[in-house]
Amino acid sequence: MIRLENLSKIYRSGSSEVAALKDVNLTFPQKGMVFVVGKSGSGKSTLLNLMAGMDGASGGTVTANGLALGRDIDYDAYRNNAIGFIFQEFNLNQGLNAEQNVLLSERLKRNRADRKKAARALDAVGLSDKAKKKIQQLSGGEQQRVAIARALIKEPKIVLADEPTGKLDEANGKILFDILKKLSETVLVVVVSHDRESAERYADRIIELSDGRVVSDKIKNPLFLEDTEVNDAVLYLPYHKKITQKDVDFLNQNKDKLTAVLHETRFKSHPASDNFSLENNADKSFLKDKKSLKPGDVFFLSWRNLAARKFRTVGTIFICIVMFAVLGLCVTILNYNEFQANARTFIKNNEGEIVLYQGAYNSYGGLIPKSGNKISDADAAFLKGKFPE
Repeated sequence: MIRLENLSKIYRSGSSEVAALKDVNLTFPQKGMVFVVGKSGSGKSTLLNLMAGMDGASGGTVTANGLALGRDIDYDAYRNNAIGFIFQEFNLNQGLNAEQNVLLSERLKRNRADRKKAARALDAVGLSDKAKKKIQQLSGGEQQRVAIARALIKEPKIVLADEPTGKLDEANGKILFDILKKLSETVLVVVVSHDRESAERYADRIIELSDGRVVSDKIKNPLFLEDTEVNDAVLYLPYHKKITQKDVDFLNQNKDKLTAVLHETRFKSHPASDNFSLENNADKSFLKDKKSLKPGDVFFLSWRNLAARKFRTVGTIFICIVMFAVLGLCVTILNYNEFQANARTFIKNNEGEIVLYQGAYNSYGGLIPKSGNKISDADAAFLKGKFPE
């Protein structure tokens, strides 16, 4: 499903460089629960961000169903159609209720808001009775489950979770991992976590990173076996094995001895009377057009955000009015011209003339020079045409 080949990520700041990942090679199957563990700064979150298409690699490739991210697959389309991401910070819209937050994923894909689909997603995380609750009315564990439901409604191929229990207590953390474990029966779930106890309890596979490199890759489930194994007439093929024509010939020769073959879309199986054959596993569904919110949805979300923060909105508007008033006053003061102001008064009082000579002037009716008795070119231009020379 997902293959990381010679993957590296370097962060640069001025003349300094930090290598977050160094030549990582990993392959993930279509389903199962994988934990990525390691100390802070080991590269766990960077790995997850590269798998999600939220960041670009400095070297190497991320391949999804035979298609390379950034080359064969548009990042936005990939995230929108294939990835369900669960954040540690929940990242829920405070202006929407639980149901509306879940439906936001569908709005991003410009799909019709299907409330039945949202209800099924909320029911899957045990929140069917909290659909109309505001986010502020939910506990931390319930908010994280809303975030999972938001990921589920997309029907993603891969669910990626970055420290999903980091802000939860032990009881809510167990509920969350139970939900993800159930989900991993049908899709791939990759969890970044410091919780090694939960990793040992729930994971089918545990990958440990240190200084940007894989230092341990522990298989705990037959789905992730390193070697081919036959158990109860079922042939298990390792997730990382590249199927060759020789392997296919072997399968065809021994198919009568097997009742099933566990495979990862690298070849296709036919009814018992037919043969196995290789197939190209590039999944073009990842190439769907990228989409964004409709203008109406943008207006709706903006309005709900403002409505959810009434006092903050009113305060912001008041501060803006005061700032514009002060700005206008400053502009008026900076552009004030004493000479021209006096000239306007002089004209308004219907005084008959102003006498200019040798670049200086005499004033009548209270016209006062701005400085000395020299008239500037700008002031002369202002007076030109208003009085006879």
